Amino acid sequence: MNVVASSPAPAARAGDPDAALLATVETLRPLIAEHRSALAVGPDLPEPVAEALIDAGLTQLWLPRGLGGPETHPLRVLAAIEALAELDGSVAWCAAISSGGASRFADLIDRDAMRALMPAGKKFAGSGSGQPTGTAVRDGAGWRINGRWSWASFCRFSSVSALMCLEIEGGQPKLDAHGRPSVRGVFMASRDVEVVGNWNAGGLRSSGSHDVVCTDIWVPDARTVDGARIMMPHDREPLYMLPMASAAAIAAAGVPLGLARASIDALIDLAQTKTPHGGKVPLRLREDVQVAVAR
Repeated sequence: MNVVASSPAPAARAGDPDAALLATVETLRPLIAEHRSALAVGPDLPEPVAEALIDAGLTQLWLPRGLGGPETHPLRVLAAIEALAELDGSVAWCAAISSGGASRFADLIDRDAMRALMPAGKKFAGSGSGQPTGTAVRDGAGWRINGRWSWASFCRFSSVSALMCLEIEGGQPKLDAHGRPSVRGVFMASRDVEVVGNWNAGGLRSSGSHDVVCTDIWVPDARTVDGARIMMPHDREPLYMLPMASAAAIAAAGVPLGLARASIDALIDLAQTKTPHGGKVPLRLREDVQVAVAR
């Protein structure tokens, strides 16, 4: 065997039923290539890339049809995120967080309340945190929100923030019927959330996974949901009854898959002409390289 060839990338597979979605991903290739240097530095996506990602609808793949979204099948979400990750890991991660997080769970709150949060005439983009590191205190017909959350990816470009809070009653965490702390998910306009600006990482450098802070923000009941319903939704359409952990895993799994595919393809391209120091033949003709790529 003289040439090591890779299998076609997802966007190139003949007869792919997801061709339209993957073609949408492909339209971002030139823009991502143009901003490659900035993406390698971060800490956020370059604004043109972020806006193009939103305009393409790739940050709202799981948004319900009732809210103007596509309700994309989970396997198609996975394929789209994988294709994005072949172009850039941070771009794919931001799409996964927005599509598999805030847009996925937008189905759990009142539709009219959610529509009021969404930007008019613009595609949906969300960010937030599933860790209940903030607090929610009952205040009339709503909740008073305070706290700080870490790793709120894509927060500088999101329109809606979904944050998990501990319910506080009488100055102490409120306990549910099983004696566990009660948790509440809250949806709020991202303009009400302060971005700390502390993302500095070795990987996913442009994911903008900063800490965010809320200080005494009031959120009405209609924009909140009991934590138990988020973890295990019920009485919903099948797509929206996936447990939170499963939904997050489906969306995020495409990122390492796409990065791996891009890495393999890059090695194959290099192997066509690269001759290692002290060697006499290009890498593509070495059996150990062929075996490693095959594995």
